[in-house]
Amino acid sequence: MLGGLVALVARAAPDAPRPPPPAAGPAPLVDAVLVGPRALVRCLADRPATLEVDGALVVMGARPLGPRAVVGAPKRDGVATCVTEDGARGAARLQPLRVQAVAPSVVRGPAARVILGLEGQALGPRVAADDGVYLVFRGAIVPAALACPEQRWSDERVVACVELERVRGRGPARVRIQAAGRLEEAAGAPIDLDAVRGDR
Repeated sequence: MLGGLVALVARAAPDAPRPPPPAAGPAPLVDAVLVGPRALVRCLADRPATLEVDGALVVMGARPLGPRAVVGAPKRDGVATCVTEDGARGAARLQPLRVQAVAPSVVRGPAARVILGLEGQALGPRVAADDGVYLVFRGAIVPAALACPEQRWSDERVVACVELERVRGRGPARVRIQAAGRLEEAAGAPIDLDAVRGDR
């Protein structure tokens, strides 16, 4: 029987256009919650993601980071970045709590009160249950009210008040603020409320 030799020749298929790489999904968000001396930082994404932090943020725990991490409350501005598996990026800046100025004034009348204005950053977008403003005198701490007509609370400015009779004659005081889970003393010299002018 004669056998035939069959040659199998592989022929290369003509080059087909390659599909474009999939577009990156929506940019992820970074959520940061300050609790005392620490901050919980999380990626908010609809697909796997990891965190990257710059040198201003001290990571508490093992590396490499996953989608969340605990970092020390920043002493200076730091950036946390969320990177998804398809390369989309989102970032948030973490700022230290700073109170830079205290500008008191006095409202006279039946409800005489001292108005305390604090200017800073990272104070929180709105007042929380454990937030507060305090006048620290020698031997006494007097909490200010956050429900007075002048009350205001934002990331950059807080306004609170205290009854004038509660602080009259006590001498100089330092102003402290409890905000975003941290207690901070306002910069500058103590204020003497007996010497405050600007009555309205």
